[in-house]
Amino acid sequence: MKINELPVILASGSPRRADMLRAEGARFAVLRPGCDEDIVTALDPEETVLALAFRKNVAAKELLAELDARARAGEELSAEEAEALALSRGDHLLISGDTVVYKDGEIIGKPADADDAFRMLQSLRADVNTVYSGACVALPDGRKLLVSARTDVFFGDYSDGEIRAYVESGEPMDKAGGYAIQGAFGKHIDRIDGPLDNVIGFPMEAVKERLAGTEYAGGASGASKAPAAGTSPADRPGGIR
Repeated sequence: MKINELPVILASGSPRRADMLRAEGARFAVLRPGCDEDIVTALDPEETVLALAFRKNVAAKELLAELDARARAGEELSAEEAEALALSRGDHLLISGDTVVYKDGEIIGKPADADDAFRMLQSLRADVNTVYSGACVALPDGRKLLVSARTDVFFGDYSDGEIRAYVESGEPMDKAGGYAIQGAFGKHIDRIDGPLDNVIGFPMEAVKERLAGTEYAGGASGASKAPAAGTSPADRPGGIR
């Protein structure tokens, strides 16, 4: 099947992931489940992103059930919540993801504050770090596909002043490792070894490849088809972009 074959509920507020789905021509709605994103230190980086993507998918499923109960009780939902709930009542894909940066034996998530972002970017200077992204795709028949990818990112040299200016821009604060390859700091990246989409924050090509090898029989959920959604702005247990 294709990623744009069914409506998608994107369990993420990441504009980068939304842009990727939009570029694929997918109909999608955004859902923002609250989820514990603490890193499990006993897991390696790949296991970490898969476990957190799985955890977010479960949290999104629970949130949809909560929204359904609220709607049936006559409670008014936000436009975003109502759109996601409408899609959930027909066959759909529920997609969640997570990204971390790994360097020198440390899993690096999003910076806690500006000082943390400064420290992260100092540690990445003139060196290589590895970006791991994981995705969990829940199918209408209950199956969950877990997909991951990794990319080595090679940074050149840059000054503390350049780090400070970048941190002051605010861009690093919601990014694993404190940087966005497609943002202002991308100019300091000499090269990458691996997929670019993975560094942006979602292993889209790997997900598409996995879905291409997955059979889907329409109507598996037994629900009626949902109305078209606008393009709004797996199974391992355990438990960041």
